[in-house]
Amino acid sequence: MKNVYVDGEHWTTVNLMPLYSHAYMITSWEINRKYRGQGWASKIFDRVCADADKFNKILMLSVEPDGTGLDSDALEAFYRRRGFIHIEESETGMVRYPKRENVPGQPAA
Repeated sequence: MKNVYVDGEHWTTVNLMPLYSHAYMITSWEINRKYRGQGWASKIFDRVCADADKFNKILMLSVEPDGTGLDSDALEAFYRRRGFIHIEESETGMVRYPKRENVPGQPAA
């Protein structure tokens, strides 16, 4: 799994930090304002989730809008559509466990 996902054509990036051998923290993701609302952020973020499934990795993040894009509710909805759930002990933390049906050679749960 990569630490940085880049779509240079649409100025979109997702940065990850390895936490453990089986988990990554998504530290930031950005898309140029010119390309927002066109699905490019979804496309690259879905690629990150697919790789997490493929390599059997947990993804973690914190819902912290920067004021230039989606608000907290919209960000949370974006993440939930991709399988993230809230971490009970955290107001902003979310986690996504790999989907077994997307892991090559693994039977679905």
